[in-house]
Amino acid sequence: MSRQIFYFFLLLFIHLLSTNLVAQNLADSIYNDLDQLVESYPSLSSINTEQLRIDEHYSNLRTDEERLALVIMRCNLAFYLKEYEKHYDAIQQYQKAWKLYHSHNLKNYDIIEYCLKPLGNLLTMTGNFAEAENVIVQYMEMAESDNDEESYTAGVINLSVVYNNIGNYQEALELLRSHLKKANPNKNQKELIENNIASNLLALDKHKEVKDKIKENGAKSISALKIKVQSYIEEKKYAAARTLFKEIEKLLIKDNSSRQLAKFYVEEASFYHLISKKDSAQILLKSALNLLLPNIELEEIRKNYSLLYAENTFIDIFDAFALYSEQLNLKLEYFKLSFYVEELLLKKINDPQSKLIFQTSYRKRSEKCLKLLYDEFQSNQNDSLIRIAFEYAENSKTRVLKESANSKSLLKRNPEDSLLIKKEVLLNKQQSFIGELIRRRLSNSEDTLNRINQDFIDLSYQLSEVQKNIEEKYPEIKNTESDLEALQQQLKIDDAQMLYYFYGEQDLYLFHIDENDAIWQKISLQDRFTEQLVHFVRSFESPTVINSNTENYVNSAFELNQILGVGLNQERENLVIVPDGLLSFLPFEALLTEDVQHSNYSKMPFLIRKYKLSYNLSSSFYIENQKELDLESLYGVFPVFKESKRYLKYSEHELDLIAGIFEDNFDTYQNATRSNFLTKANQYDILHLSTHAMGGSFAIPAYIEFADDVILLPELYSLNLDADLVVLSACETGVGQIIKGATPMSLARGFQYAGVQNILMTQWKVNDFATSKLMEDFYKELVKNKAPSIAIRKAKISYLDDTSISGIEKSPYYWAGFTYYGKIKQEKQTWMDLKYIILLGLSAVIVLLLFYFFSRIKRVKS
Repeated sequence: MSRQIFYFFLLLFIHLLSTNLVAQNLADSIYNDLDQLVESYPSLSSINTEQLRIDEHYSNLRTDEERLALVIMRCNLAFYLKEYEKHYDAIQQYQKAWKLYHSHNLKNYDIIEYCLKPLGNLLTMTGNFAEAENVIVQYMEMAESDNDEESYTAGVINLSVVYNNIGNYQEALELLRSHLKKANPNKNQKELIENNIASNLLALDKHKEVKDKIKENGAKSISALKIKVQSYIEEKKYAAARTLFKEIEKLLIKDNSSRQLAKFYVEEASFYHLISKKDSAQILLKSALNLLLPNIELEEIRKNYSLLYAENTFIDIFDAFALYSEQLNLKLEYFKLSFYVEELLLKKINDPQSKLIFQTSYRKRSEKCLKLLYDEFQSNQNDSLIRIAFEYAENSKTRVLKESANSKSLLKRNPEDSLLIKKEVLLNKQQSFIGELIRRRLSNSEDTLNRINQDFIDLSYQLSEVQKNIEEKYPEIKNTESDLEALQQQLKIDDAQMLYYFYGEQDLYLFHIDENDAIWQKISLQDRFTEQLVHFVRSFESPTVINSNTENYVNSAFELNQILGVGLNQERENLVIVPDGLLSFLPFEALLTEDVQHSNYSKMPFLIRKYKLSYNLSSSFYIENQKELDLESLYGVFPVFKESKRYLKYSEHELDLIAGIFEDNFDTYQNATRSNFLTKANQYDILHLSTHAMGGSFAIPAYIEFADDVILLPELYSLNLDADLVVLSACETGVGQIIKGATPMSLARGFQYAGVQNILMTQWKVNDFATSKLMEDFYKELVKNKAPSIAIRKAKISYLDDTSISGIEKSPYYWAGFTYYGKIKQEKQTWMDLKYIILLGLSAVIVLLLFYFFSRIKRVKS
């Protein structure tokens, strides 16, 4: 027996020894591969070979020593990929390294310095700002926990760069300045902080403070020298600027970064164009292009777009070429190249918020194209230019929403595709994580922040992998393109006309379109138009503003209608409006079609009395939203908040009225919970939410309240809703932060992203009583005609005509706040309508017969 035990332990010892040797040999093998790779500066082909090799040979790791070896290998591969400007491949390697390191709680490696910091910087560089922020916050928390002040300061600097990139200059300044007060960064980091402060001050046009900074701190780094150059250009010290440009160029050549040097050449080209040296500017742009695509001529690229790759420096180059070219066709061609590269970049970004940043630059370029085309149109009145201009306007609108709609549509066509299902699940998780991150940060709950951040980073990597596979499987996927002919055909079917707007930085463009014609107008925003528009919109901030100066309201309402309603066909009642920018907050139905000299709201010629209005986000959404609406069942949410200062008294009355029309499901008072809504939302045709809501701000997103909790805007993004209609009977559901090219970042937008095409929403803090009255009439009409656009119009007119409501409460503040986005639909004829038409027809026939009969008698007598 003892001999058996001896042999057992001997075999166990041999097994453990051999396993340990194998593990040791595997770790040594990885380190040996790494040594061979870095022995001399590796070629790109050897790096690619090694990527394939480690995925194939080192997938079954058993010990922490092996795992750590692979982490180090991946970080080194990422470093060299970054050096070769292969940013997305580098990001992937860093993400894999961090996932392995974190999931196995590995130690003895500076993961912040060699993995997370460069990962965050690359994500920022490629426009993945939400992911970048999470990575940076992750390592800042790790650094704070380890008392690593240097790494924490690096995080502050890099986070300020993210804020700068998304245009949040003030928050970047506050972050940097507050850190300087409480920390003692080393010399290099302090210089970077000062440079970033100066950069944000420059973005805020605080030039004097920038000059003071330069005098105080000097300018030694490349970024500091660039700021100094800008200062020289502002002061028109062009000779000094040229000298400094040469100095910066030498430093960049020494740094050996093709990308940074190419970007610098674009900046320098802008300077030479400013001082009217266009040939020098062109040479610099070609040099920049050659750094990114060596030995490839510009003409080759113009013929073969596939030579380009996802790199935002290309956009800077082609935009500059367009600016410096003389011919219209050439300008538009260069802009087309920029649009193409931007599409490549957008495919690499999974977060909707980050995509919106790119949408801003897309919009600015679209406006430049529109200006070029409009100037040409003014010269030759060629109607084909209107079609081209409309395409630019439409393609710049709601790109993120269109992409979401296309993705959902692809899934509907291929419901069994595991890749598409996985992407949908991951995207929903991503938005849930963003919502949870916002909640934790607002409550300063740090215990779970680290976990959520890590989950978000892991999820981003999975999304990138899935998206890459989907693109390979469905290469034909692209955003829906505009089609003016298809739009006109749909307008013909609907017997409708459309007012379509593009709100730029310099000009407002208006397209009036019907089945036969398209009129194109431009309104300069350099005049007092924007000021007038803002003043008019602000008149709806409280019930007293309009009533305190009715004459001013009447004048503005008529004047704005004259400006914005160019070309309206007086005989075509159905009117579709596609607003944009600030116009998204304008209640068009409250504009006046005639100039009046009285203050009786009941008798005012509001636009809503003349036209049946509906709003849409874009022409493509209007064309595609043709599904017949099933509006038979309703789910209502009425928290009421009775035992609080925020009691919605008339919400109870609204509930009684709707419950008398629909015998469906209602969650009220304490039962009106977030979880109940999420459980039931996909079981009904209509979702009605009568509650409190907020439009949100830059720091806090829009949200809608339930009895126990809220749903944040990013959390709405994570839902998949099948309802045909959502009614948001709450304050500010259509209000939110505006990002160029998008609808306001509102709750309504969240529901649209979740898949609901028809939404009735509010534009301001609507009156409780007026809301109750409007909702009562809205649902009575909806049951009759099944058309939300008709129902809300009749409800508003009924409110204006109601003699029991005081004249002062008929101000547009009370009834114009509800706006319907969605399908326009002809009013259904009821049986009473048909009987009336039949009787009228029979009467006409009888009259004609009698006339014929008496005329025959007269002829016989004569």
